[in-house]
Amino acid sequence: MSKCDEQPSAHLRIMRIGGSGKYHQGLLARAVGFLQKSVLLYQAAKKTNADVYLIVSTPPFLGYAAALLSKKKPVAYKLQDIFPDSLIHSKNLTERNLLIRILRKLERWVYRRVTRIIASSEDMKGTLIARGVPDDKISVIYDWIDEQKCYPIAKTENPLIQKFQLSPDNFHVCYAGNIGFLQNIETIVRAAELLEKKAPDIQFLIIGEGAWKPQLDELLAKTPHQNIHCFPMQPVNEIAAVYSLGDVGLVSLKPDITRFALPSKTWDILSAGRPVICEIDLYSCLRRVIEENRCGYAVAPGDAETMAARILDLYEHWDEARAMGQRGRVCIEKHLTRRIAADQYDDQLREIIHKGV
Repeated sequence: MSKCDEQPSAHLRIMRIGGSGKYHQGLLARAVGFLQKSVLLYQAAKKTNADVYLIVSTPPFLGYAAALLSKKKPVAYKLQDIFPDSLIHSKNLTERNLLIRILRKLERWVYRRVTRIIASSEDMKGTLIARGVPDDKISVIYDWIDEQKCYPIAKTENPLIQKFQLSPDNFHVCYAGNIGFLQNIETIVRAAELLEKKAPDIQFLIIGEGAWKPQLDELLAKTPHQNIHCFPMQPVNEIAAVYSLGDVGLVSLKPDITRFALPSKTWDILSAGRPVICEIDLYSCLRRVIEENRCGYAVAPGDAETMAARILDLYEHWDEARAMGQRGRVCIEKHLTRRIAADQYDDQLREIIHKGV
């Protein structure tokens, strides 16, 4: 291994395992698809000569593969989110559910077997410690963003302005990403309602798809709003245009989600040079990142009034909004690029190989 270079290493070998990355609809079909892909990945990894394995927790059954591979070599297990917590919250299940009880036992088994756990945030690390995982077994590496692909685009040069038939003179508030059960899109709708008459130049853009999208469509059909516009998910190569489209970007989560997941779209918004308003748990480490870098605001889940007030404040102080966006971009370049994350992983993997633990 070597520190991250600008060009891929000549020793890097990539093997494509399984079919396309498309997910099936329905819980059972997705579970079967995840299991099949996890088995294929495990079989390929087991045949591969390695000094250490780096296993990512998506799809979720890969954690079990990580535990099995630990019999062969040390394993660093990267938690994108903590499973089955994500399943519990998205499907409104309880700890008494038989499936959840089984998955909890398997979760503890995985944590015992792997060599190192790499969490995506301090909040996730705290959750693991509360569940009995030793502190010294857990490291924190934030997810990175490719700042070369997600970059600021001026509104006058953004192709989505014309594609969506938007006025560049309006102040756009943009939510882009998954519209699922972990998100709190209703808060965004309520904030838009509060601002519709007070500041009609503020226009809300919701870009994406997801399990809660039919409910959103039904909600807006019952009570149409002139300042809310919905658009489908855009191609991945349009990421810079999508996150540059708003004068401010939104992140929306239901309560307690930050204990087991970190909304990576926050970095997309900051990388695009836009201020962010995060609807997140106020105890979250993400709030500290935002406040320390002065690149946006955090509001409590469900607090539409404060969200609306923060949006109005940015609308009335465009210069400060732009300055926040610039500070966010600087934060990304200093702390959250691919190169920085690759070096952090390199250090972790070298330490595991050196110590054997």
